[in-house]
Amino acid sequence: MENVNLKNRTPAESIPFLHARGSYYGVGFRIGSTFKSMIRELLESWSFFNDELLPKFKTPEGQEIYSNSLNLCNKKFPHYVEEIKGMAEGSDIDFHKLFLLNIDSIMITGGGDTCIRSEKTIENGCTSVICHKKEIILGHTEDAVTEIVNHIYVLNAEILNDKGETVEKFTSLSYAGHLVGYTMGYNSHGTVYSVNTLFPNVYAAGTPRAFIARALLNCASLKEALDIMRDTGTGISDGFSLNLCLKDKKHPGDFEFFNIEVLPPAQNTDIKESMMNLTKVKHGESFAHCNKYLRMDATEPNFPVACSTCRHDTLNTLVETKDIDGIEDIKRVLSDQSNEEYPIFICKNTSKLFIKTVAVGIFDLKQQTYSIYTGPPATSSPLTVIKMDV
Repeated sequence: MENVNLKNRTPAESIPFLHARGSYYGVGFRIGSTFKSMIRELLESWSFFNDELLPKFKTPEGQEIYSNSLNLCNKKFPHYVEEIKGMAEGSDIDFHKLFLLNIDSIMITGGGDTCIRSEKTIENGCTSVICHKKEIILGHTEDAVTEIVNHIYVLNAEILNDKGETVEKFTSLSYAGHLVGYTMGYNSHGTVYSVNTLFPNVYAAGTPRAFIARALLNCASLKEALDIMRDTGTGISDGFSLNLCLKDKKHPGDFEFFNIEVLPPAQNTDIKESMMNLTKVKHGESFAHCNKYLRMDATEPNFPVACSTCRHDTLNTLVETKDIDGIEDIKRVLSDQSNEEYPIFICKNTSKLFIKTVAVGIFDLKQQTYSIYTGPPATSSPLTVIKMDV
């Protein structure tokens, strides 16, 4: 067990960057072998994994949930299961441990109207802000449990099929041991996105949201994104909000922004597909999303809703989102710590928070750059500025 004071852990001035090319299994193996120590350290230090996730896996109910989820993912997304297998082999860690990381909310809650969420699952924060004006910007704070601090990396991957042809090419921030995709990234189609975790009742028979988000890394259009999130025949297991930027095919050089909220299927119907709500951020507008549903009716626990409500209040106090005009406004907003209990940039534990901002990403769509910070972007320099190859 790692002997550190987690409350005092702060992000290092470094984020590893891995370029990998090969099959799904091959890229997964390279991730695992490169970040073997990082993955092992996270699993050893993360109390949620050791005290809640693994014990639940060892119960009859947990075994059934695990088996059903694995069978579903093998049927619908076998190549992403192969990616996890490669990561497990490369890091010399049991496959079931890494698969558990990607079905955590399903495993712990089991679903149902009375499900109780653990407050220590990995994805409990994030603020995304869009500016679609003269400057075209997507900014995002990646907030996670404290154990994730310094257990992240950036992956630039090119996935090849058996003929050596490219089937996926993307760059994304990732958590150690997890499928890439459930944070923020971009791909060779020109798609850019960020994810805000949402907390509806869990649908245990649904597709794990980590697999849905992984599939989004390869989408090239709004229709593809909606089809992936709709997940016809099953429906997603859990909720999130997707902030999606696509190239505008009707107006070359311009972009389209959308926010999509997704819910598991309604349990009182026979329709097996996710419920969704889409809104477009038109040219001349700005938009922000945290970790509560803004347009859909969902039963949500108090802890993310209270924090998200305060962050939205802060956004409106700092500057109306409609008046966010460019990158400097977004840097300032994503750096704000004026609310001591529920800041936007979280750099210390408070009585009500057990998460920290592990990174900030700012996508400048006109300049085609992706800047990553570990400190407040208004007062610090980016660790790296990636030229997006789209």
